[in-house]
Amino acid sequence: MVNTELTKAKRFEMGLRPEIKGIMAAQLYTTYAEALRRAQAISNGLGLEKKPMHGVESSEKRKWQGHNKEKYKDRNKKGRTESGPTKNFPTCPKCNKRHFGECL
Repeated sequence: MVNTELTKAKRFEMGLRPEIKGIMAAQLYTTYAEALRRAQAISNGLGLEKKPMHGVESSEKRKWQGHNKEKYKDRNKKGRTESGPTKNFPTCPKCNKRHFGECL
């Protein structure tokens, strides 16, 4: 059980933000709960709030206008059509799929 808790704690630390991970590296945490409590305390102390690590804030993103909604709606209704190299394969009498050779 100790090994599992230690593994959980280490995996948790690996996923932390670099600024928190750097502070936590000074001490070994043997349980996930202990590592979590310490990371939360550090995060609160640094005044960090949840925000995306990469990309743009959601408030800065363009909103869906829906002007092409019908176009995509029709595309979904059509379903899959045969295209590419499989359209030239013979239909297997055993599985009703298009392929050459023995049916697997």
